[in-house]
Amino acid sequence: MTVNRTSGSSGAVSVGYSTSNGSAVSGTTYTATSGTLQWGDGDGASKTFTIAISNVTPFNGTESFTVNLSGAAGGASPGTSQATVTVNGSGVTPNSPTQITGNVFWV
Repeated sequence: MTVNRTSGSSGAVSVGYSTSNGSAVSGTTYTATSGTLQWGDGDGASKTFTIAISNVTPFNGTESFTVNLSGAAGGASPGTSQATVTVNGSGVTPNSPTQITGNVFWV
């Protein structure tokens, strides 16, 4: 997932991120994750974090989970605080590729 800092790069800011289950369940379809992204004064670069996708239990169709931004500090204000990630299941062996789609966040 990508989080972009907008409205300049003055001052240090941070924002927390976390995942939550939807039809996709942590431990089966994806691995829950959480953390904090930080930008120093003058840092306008995009920040990324990874969410591991699993195909332990193959499925057909789509499943989804949510990524949330919270706890913004230093004057940061998430323009988008929640995004849905959709996992497209292939319904075959556990080692088959799985495709995901999601959103970009703006802070």
